[in-house]
Amino acid sequence: MALAFLCSQARKQESSFRIADNPVSGFRGLVVDHRLREGSREEGLAVCDALKDLDLTPELLTLNWSGVLGDCSHPKELPNFESVARRLRYRKLGYMCAFRKMASLLTAHHEDDQYETVLMRLLQGHGSRGLRGMRKARDIPECEGMFGADRSGFVDDQREKTPYYKTTPTYKERRKLHRELRSRIRSEAELDNSDTELPDVDVEEFYQSTRASALFETPSLDIEDGGVTVYRPLLEFSKDRLIATCLENKVPWWEDATNKDPTLTMRNAVRHLYKGHTLPKALQKPAILALSKRCELRAQAQEAEANRLLSRTIIRYFGSVAGSIAVQFPELPLRLSKRDSSSPLRRQARLRRWRAIAAILLRRLLLLVSPEPQPLVLATLENHVARLFPSLASPDESAVLFSGPPKAFNLSGVHLAPYAVGGAPDSVRWRLLRAPYPSTLPVPCVRAPHAEPRSRWRRTRSAGETKNNNNSDDDDDDRARRDFFPYRWSPRMPWALWDGRYWVHVEHRLPYPVAVRPFLAEHNTGPSRVRLVPSRRDRGRLSRTLNLVARGKHRYVLPAIYVEAPPGDLLLPSRGGAGAGAGGGADAGARCPSRPSVTAATTTATTATTTTTEESGDSSGNSSSIGSSNGSSAADRSLQDAKPAPSPSEMTLVALPTLGVQMPGLDEWVSYEIRYRKVDRDTLNTAGTFHRGPFVSRLRAATKAKRKMKRVKVEDGLEYTGPVAESD
Repeated sequence: MALAFLCSQARKQESSFRIADNPVSGFRGLVVDHRLREGSREEGLAVCDALKDLDLTPELLTLNWSGVLGDCSHPKELPNFESVARRLRYRKLGYMCAFRKMASLLTAHHEDDQYETVLMRLLQGHGSRGLRGMRKARDIPECEGMFGADRSGFVDDQREKTPYYKTTPTYKERRKLHRELRSRIRSEAELDNSDTELPDVDVEEFYQSTRASALFETPSLDIEDGGVTVYRPLLEFSKDRLIATCLENKVPWWEDATNKDPTLTMRNAVRHLYKGHTLPKALQKPAILALSKRCELRAQAQEAEANRLLSRTIIRYFGSVAGSIAVQFPELPLRLSKRDSSSPLRRQARLRRWRAIAAILLRRLLLLVSPEPQPLVLATLENHVARLFPSLASPDESAVLFSGPPKAFNLSGVHLAPYAVGGAPDSVRWRLLRAPYPSTLPVPCVRAPHAEPRSRWRRTRSAGETKNNNNSDDDDDDRARRDFFPYRWSPRMPWALWDGRYWVHVEHRLPYPVAVRPFLAEHNTGPSRVRLVPSRRDRGRLSRTLNLVARGKHRYVLPAIYVEAPPGDLLLPSRGGAGAGAGGGADAGARCPSRPSVTAATTTATTATTTTTEESGDSSGNSSSIGSSNGSSAADRSLQDAKPAPSPSEMTLVALPTLGVQMPGLDEWVSYEIRYRKVDRDTLNTAGTFHRGPFVSRLRAATKAKRKMKRVKVEDGLEYTGPVAESD
């Protein structure tokens, strides 16, 4: 309640209140009822009444435990009750934020919560990065695949008439910038004793920065952004100060009785431990919070070192079409001082430090193309950085890894493949792209809802039939359109995250199921490619494009739209009467069987404050695979995904959406849109390119090495091409 009071006062005193440069049009209080004890709903309604007194719009959210109980009769009997409650709570909050178009979620975690979190992680054996505790700002957790909440929704927002995210300054901001610029010009002109002389501007540097802002070619796919961000503005304040704020301003507050049960959750047990007993000074609140701040400073120093290393790393190519990047890692010579050289322990400590920094760099690059919702921990990545940075390898690793040329390996769903360019020995670059799907696991699949047949449908007018002169031309066109398409458009499909990389949305009016699946090798050649691209010239362009963006078996991780019907049964007649599929005829749809309709709920960023009537979750708990992604629509989607996959001969390839290739005439029958998921733009902007950066490209180094190559005669009359050793 202290957070709700502060938000109401901030809105009244500062009308232009902003959060992370985003305007705040109002606050909405979200009250979560976990339904774990008697009277929780009445308590939630009382909290809503108190929020109304603070001029906030309240909303009571109730959690549904029916899908996660299993054999248990009560949620408290679940072995992972704390993690399940956290996941259900955050998914409910994320869904409501996406539905209400709210981009910021403020939670009232305070200093005591931070102390409990760090103490729990210390007992669980976390490292220095885990002992930092809760972050002050982060993307909303537990909402993977939920459009509008999980780092998505920006593209749709920019298409609105009045978008929430403002990419241009307001009128007041422009006037302020104009005044500051005029005052700066005048002050510098007065120093130069000239009223007309403008301040010096480095034109070359200006245009260099302008070029550097466009580091990569414009991708053919829209890249998502946005989502819901969780802010914790009260982490620096203790619970006693928040209670004092409520008492001073006569604001009522409630405390959950289940928080006092030490047998319910681990957080309750830790709270009972430090409140009921005197812990050693090293485990008391001041010492633990000081430890958290030291760990945060250490993590910030490592991130700064990783950014400097990233600025020396060249990202030669980033493609959203196939989700791949080409990277050239910098040389990392491990310079040791005399003191470090004489001590083996110091050498090991320096080596561990640089391996941790290289692991941070590797994780940031993997996040650009990895399909995994959660990245690998740094401790796991440190075991693989020696493949990319030979100077960080131990003697045992050098004997195993560098006995021959570099080898490809998979990591976090990403295939890292080396390729050499030029004649220089250090000209090895790495291509990071989606790893092929293992044959033992199911491939990702997203099915669109079925289309419903029209109640009244007639075949289209034949060439000899005439129009009814009593009707207008518009009525005739509408009737012809209804007569031509025997099926209505399928119910709107919510955006789905396919393979953790692409947001897809498909609608159709076909009597067969339509699904997004990986591009199959059986449809890469032969009649399938001819049906997809009838023109021989266009088929050649498609082959060249596939060889460019996805070579070999990696092209079979591209998304493809399939109609689950044999090619001989799929008829896509055009308005002229010619079939675009395996057959033709305007009345071909008359003999298509009807399919049962599967309805799917539609999914639909303003700032929210949350008030939980039962604090039974932990912000640092582990996630579990439960809950739905978009309300009731997830149940329908799970029923569709549970169907067995048809054989390749029972499916027809109709489009490769990322490449912009589709079967002729498909627009009238299938409507789709695809976007690449959100990427870290700071990583792309920080990485070095050929437009900037204090480095020399290895292409130039290779050219320089070739010039030093000399052809010499050997004694047996053969010629040897290679570098010539300099004589003493």
